[in-house]
This record gives sequence, structure tokens and C-alpha cells, in this order.
Amino acid sequence: NILPTLPTNPDKHYSKASMDALLLKQETTRLELSKVDKQIQDKTNLLNHYNSFKVGSETTCPNCKHTWIKNYDPTAVKNLETQLEALGIEKTNFTNEMQAIEKGIEEIREYFKNYKRNKLAEETEKLLRR
Repeated sequence: NILPTLPTNPDKHYSKASMDALLLKQETTRLELSKVDKQIQDKTNLLNHYNSFKVGSETTCPNCKHTWIKNYDPTAVKNLETQLEALGIEKTNFTNEMQAIEKGIEEIREYFKNYKRNKLAEETEKLLRR
């Protein structure tokens, strides 16, 4: 009978309290990730709105020959692009954090499963010796 070897647990890493903390952190991170996704969607929509003005024709000043696109603000577009880049980095960070949290949750679940299996085997062995 081969039972899984459990890692040492002196710091109580594999505990209900640790699991609860990770589950709370997972929910918090999920909410933050959702907020970032919403901001990305909103800013992308606004950027697309600005860019739709570029499709129209340019206006040219008859006196100085300066050209511009009506309702198109290149500074606002640049700001949106910068914000989207920062939000993309933030999303990547939250995604990486979420993966680490999920890995931690899975490790604790695996520990609990193996702990229960080992305890059951010990109890069974004690009963068989009687």
C-alpha cells in the first residue's frame, strides 16, 4: 500500500485558515480583474469612437492651409492609448496573481485530500491489528 508523502507543515501553510485567505484573495483579485476588463472595454470603445472620426474628410483652412479632422482629438487618442497600455500591464499582473492563487488553492486541496487518505489508511491499519 503506497500512500502519498505529505510535505511538512510547521507554518500551517496547509490549513483551513490559509485556504480561506486564498479563497478571499481569489475573489478580491477576480473583482479587480473584472474592473480592469471593464475599463479596458470602455476605453477601447471610446478610442474606437474617436478613431471613427478619422474616416471623415479633413477640413482645411483656406488661409493657412492647416488641416484637421473635425471632432478628432489626437491628444485624447494618445492619452487613451497610454491608459490602455497601462491597463494591459495591470491586467497581466492580476492574471498572473490569479494563476498563483489558483495554484496555491490546488496545492492545499491536494494536501487535504492526501491527508484524509493517509488518516483513513492509518485508522484502517489500526482496526486490522486488533
